[in-house]
Amino acid sequence: MGKIPDFTNERVADRLEIQHRIVSFARGVDRLDLELAMSAFHPDATDDHGAYKGSSEGLIKWIMKRHETIELSFHHMGNIFIEFAGPNDAMCESYCLTWQSVTPEANVLPSKDSEDSNAPADKYELLACNRYVDHFTRRDGAWRIQKRTTVVESFMRVPGVPTKPGPEWAAPRRDSGDPSMLLRKELGIG
Repeated sequence: MGKIPDFTNERVADRLEIQHRIVSFARGVDRLDLELAMSAFHPDATDDHGAYKGSSEGLIKWIMKRHETIELSFHHMGNIFIEFAGPNDAMCESYCLTWQSVTPEANVLPSKDSEDSNAPADKYELLACNRYVDHFTRRDGAWRIQKRTTVVESFMRVPGVPTKPGPEWAAPRRDSGDPSMLLRKELGIG
């Protein structure tokens, strides 16, 4: 049996802040909110995102460029497992399902020139099952990602275009016109 986790008030607060950083990154990407996505990382953090390896700032720029032609991005965060290595160091493993409406310009699957050529020529839906393996550190009282490795368990490409809901439904947007962003503004948040 493993070590019993520390659930003191301080550690519960640490866990909640780490979870908040995880979902802030996901929401930042889905809403194309550069500042929110960056808030998950320390300024000198690194990221191995498979198709991108480098600084967290470079990652966010790469994501924003890639997402210029992606109409839908939806991160669903699942299990978030946190272990503390010391007062200011933690390992966090987060399960994530990501659904995206991907265009050929934003494709991250193998290219047509590769041996494992299955890159689509048209728009498609992509479901990615992955885990974020993060080294979190606390600096100046704030927990943020110092190093992230994205572990992709599988990709599933779904051909075709999803059916859009009718006009009676609130329309999703990836900008300040999204219903969640409008409510934030109405409530004076952010």
